Amino acid sequence: MTTTFNETLFNELTADIEFSAVLTGDDYNAETPEGRLGQNHWRVKLTRGNYAFETEYHQGSAHRTKPSEKLTPNAYSIHNAMILNKTRPTAPQFKDVLWSLYMDSTSADQPFDDWCADYGMDTDSRKAEASYNACRDEMFALRKLGLDMEKLAELYQNY
Repeated sequence: MTTTFNETLFNELTADIEFSAVLTGDDYNAETPEGRLGQNHWRVKLTRGNYAFETEYHQGSAHRTKPSEKLTPNAYSIHNAMILNKTRPTAPQFKDVLWSLYMDSTSADQPFDDWCADYGMDTDSRKAEASYNACRDEMFALRKLGLDMEKLAELYQNY
């Protein structure tokens, strides 16, 4: 079954929300401590009226634009092109950032102990508590932006 994103509903929900993304880091050929190839790091901002919410947003190495120039025969893959510094970060789309914030938000709409159980976290962990609080902050931010969580659920049900 093929589904399409409901652009009309998205536009209705976000009509007067300003979205911006500023690239803060481009680890195009750096491996992370976890062994993953680098990421694109963004500072995103959502503003409605006098309220603004800013947060970090990260994309994996697949979210890059291939170069327009022809690559050498051994550099056809995006992985090889990235290592050769021949790709550029692609700015995140508002709908993708909003989906990420929505998903984090829905996870935190429960008590901390339940959240920890759902995500295999230790309830005695400061790191778990910080992650939970960050998700709750996102939930409160979406509500302060005037976004209806039920409408977001409808928008992203097949995303």
